[in-house]
This record gives sequence, structure tokens and C-alpha cells, in this order.
Amino acid sequence: MHQAVLFEDSKTYVDLPLNSAPSEVLQAVKDENSKKPDAAPGQIEMQQHFRAAGSDLEPHIPSDFGPDPIDFLPEITDTAVRTWALALHHLWPQLCRKVADTVLEHPERHSLLPLPGYFFIPGQRFRELYYWDTYWVIKGLLVSQMPGSAETVVRNLLHLLDEYGHVPNGSRTYYLNRSQPPLLSSMVSLVFEAKKDAIFLAEAFEALQTEYEYWTRPPKAVTLAGPNGETMRLSRFYADTMQPRPESYREDVATAAQLGANEEEQERLYRDIASAAESGWDFSSRWMADGHTLATIQTTRVIPADLNAFMYKMETDLAHFAEILGDSRLQQKFRGASDARRTAMEMLMWHHASACWKDLILERLPTPGAEEAAPVSAHQATSGVFASSYIPLWAGVAAPGSEEAIRCLNSLQASGLIQRGGIATSLSETGQQWDGRNAWPPLQAMLIEAAEATGRSESRPGPGGRLLAQAWLETCFKAWQKHGQMFEKYDATMPGSPGGDGEYPVQAGFGWTNGVALALLNEYGWNP
Repeated sequence: MHQAVLFEDSKTYVDLPLNSAPSEVLQAVKDENSKKPDAAPGQIEMQQHFRAAGSDLEPHIPSDFGPDPIDFLPEITDTAVRTWALALHHLWPQLCRKVADTVLEHPERHSLLPLPGYFFIPGQRFRELYYWDTYWVIKGLLVSQMPGSAETVVRNLLHLLDEYGHVPNGSRTYYLNRSQPPLLSSMVSLVFEAKKDAIFLAEAFEALQTEYEYWTRPPKAVTLAGPNGETMRLSRFYADTMQPRPESYREDVATAAQLGANEEEQERLYRDIASAAESGWDFSSRWMADGHTLATIQTTRVIPADLNAFMYKMETDLAHFAEILGDSRLQQKFRGASDARRTAMEMLMWHHASACWKDLILERLPTPGAEEAAPVSAHQATSGVFASSYIPLWAGVAAPGSEEAIRCLNSLQASGLIQRGGIATSLSETGQQWDGRNAWPPLQAMLIEAAEATGRSESRPGPGGRLLAQAWLETCFKAWQKHGQMFEKYDATMPGSPGGDGEYPVQAGFGWTNGVALALLNEYGWNP
């Protein structure tokens, strides 16, 4: 079997549309191989059977895009910064795409999934709609006075949820075996607050209950043994695959080769790698048994603090939606679920010494099919310092004015994560992109909001959300001045420098970075 390297990026292969039916291409390749059994496929053969990656997408100008919106960021008076902000606004049409008709006519020729409306890609190698990225894209679209576009992209995610029973990682067939951090209820909340459309909310509420079931039944939900013999339910990432990720095939096979010829161990590794991709943190020492080697990944043994914070937020959102829609039974159900999750996180995840929430490590993997019957013991992952330990503060697991919230904010400020150019992902430099000095826009946004809410409730000065916001905006602005680009991540220790590490070069574009920058400019202004 040849593993010819025609493209540096494995993802390029699986994004290529076929020129004809899969059976015809397969037969043609077999015929070619029979004539040249020792030859690897080359560019000419590829061109005969495939079209260019991204050719099944069409550019699109959103109807609610205006070149110079009225009252756009009125507080921004600095000329250079205002020019930058308007340039970010003008990136939306550049990142906007529609699925081409050929995908609807011949879906079997494409890895791209059909979608009813237009959407916004992150940029460069990412040529599709992504799940959790979209939350921050929506925040930016609303600043750009594009609520219609915000609703359109949410309806795309709701469509995927209706079609597949969950929201896939992205709108490609190879992403269907996993989801991403469940922020759809938060997106629905943003759109509803902007448009006050009760019909939209009722439709979304019904779909969101399907997503809730997806995350709260085994194998994603695990029954845990509490400290006093009680049982508690928390969620984990768990991809439905035991194969290499098609979009990172070479990389996964190379990692699995480190385990030798043990097929069962390789299949476990493939599931854990895909589960880490489901987390959005692909990859991080959070998931590694030895804290630095990808081949020791054990994602499905981890009960993550941030995932359960997102689940808590989903439960509080659903209770709020039920209240708005007048369904007291479901309001009570979801409020009870959020209370139970908060209690479980308090008892099992809250680390008193460091005043934050720690991931849990399962003592053993639950027996498939018996997750309900046999509670599993778990211990806190106390090694390593990660930004994820503070995400529950953003989700409201600790009320903003509570002693726990104030202690957690103090812990963040003393953690070593806060650097000149933003909040680092961890204190471990492993060569993985969700570690070390890499500063990611979604983490900045959530922790800035959490710090601002907690600091405001305490009515005290200090490095709260506003100072963190300015540090991040300065990083993004400096990089824009230097490179003329927005990047998916930055170096927290060097304001204005792109981040690095990981499986692929740092990408420019970039959907969620633009959304976070616009939202922070709107909320905090420019006060360097």
C-alpha cells in the first residue's frame, strides 16, 4: 500500500471532490494500478479523478453586510484602530461561503455536508463550518450589525443536529463521529437576545433537547462514585471511532506506530485522539498520561472541567428558555439538572488549595453498556496548570459575587498563565498547540468575561477583565500591523506574534479571532 505524499496536509486529500461516482473512480484507480503496480499515484492521476479542495464551496456576500455600518463601534476614535476594526468587519464577506449545488446533486462525491444556508469558514485549511468556533463568530457578526447572518449560521447547526442527532465537529463527513464543546444553546441565546423571535426560540429549544440527550447518555455520560457513597453524573469527550482521523491520517498512523503491533491499543489510541479533537483542545498535555507524549493519550479517561462547565451552561440556558416559553415542567427539569451538576463539580472537581476546578481521571474505563449500573471512582488531575480549570467561572458554576468566585479569580491572577500578550493555555511547553504560551481567542474571551463579572461584583480595582481585554486587543492589533493578518492563536509572551506548535502551521483568517476582537472592542473600547 502506497502512502504517497502529494500534499503536505493530510486534510487536503479528504477535502478533494470526486470528478465522477466513487465506484467509477475506484475502478479507474484499480485499472491504473494493474498497469503500474509499483507506481504511487501522481498529480496527473489525481487531476483526472479529483477537483481542487474547496471547489465545492462558493463565495457569498451576506445580504445584511454593510460596508460602513451606522453606529459601528462609536467608542473607537483612534484612527488606526478604527481602520483595523473596519478591516475586521470587511473580513466577513471574505470568509463567507455557500455549499455548491453539486454537493446537493451528488453528495457521494463530496466529504462536504449539505447545508441550507451560508456560513463563515475559519480560514485557510479550514474550508467548512465548525461547531464551537461559531459562537465567537456570532458575537462578531452581532457587533457588525449582522443578526440575520448570525441566525443563518445557527440554523445550519440546528440542521446538522436534526440530521445526525448531534452537532458534528465540522460540516464534513469525516467529522460525523464526534462533536465539539456544546455551545449551541449559548449561540441560540445570543441570537434570541438580538432578535427576540419566540418562534425561532421554540424551534431551537426542541432541537437542543436532542443535543442534551446526546451529551448526557453513555458513553459520553459517566456515573461516578461520590465521596459519601452517593452517585453523580458528569460528561466526557468520547468519539465514535477506532480508526485514524481521515483528515490527519498520516499523523495518527505515525503516533500509533509508537505502540507497536498491538491492534487493540492502537484502536484505543485512535479513539482517544479523536476524542481530544472533539474537545477542541487537539492536542494538550491535559490528555496525556505522562504529561508530554501524545502516544500516552487517555482522553476518554478524563472527565473535563470545561466540558462540564459548558454542560452546566447548557442546562441553565435550557431552563431559561423553558421559562420564556412557559414550560414549567422542563424549566424545573433543567434547573434540577444544573443544580446536580454544580454539586457534583463542587464535590469532585473543586480543588481547594488552588481554588479552581480540576479535571478528573477515571480509575478505570466504564464497562461498555454498563455505565449506569457500575459507578466509577475518579481522582483529581492535580499536575499541570491549565486555563480550562477556570472556564467554570465563565459558565457561572460559582456565582460572580461568591467567595468561591473571588478565590478563583485570585487563583487565575496568581497562576502564571497571565502574560503580557494574553492568557497562556498551560504552563507546560510540550510542542502541542493547546499548551504553553499559545493564547487562543476563545479562552481569552471566556476568562476576560469571567474576570470582569467577578471583579465588578467585588467592586475592586486590579487586573480584571478590562486590563486582560486591552492586553489581548494590543496583541491582535500589533500582529495586524506587522503581518496584515488575523491568526487563529498568538504567543502570550510576545505581543503581536502568532502562536505555533501542533500538527499544522498557524492559520490566518481567522473567524473566531475576528469575532473575539470585535466583541472586546465593542465591550471595552480601546484604552491601551
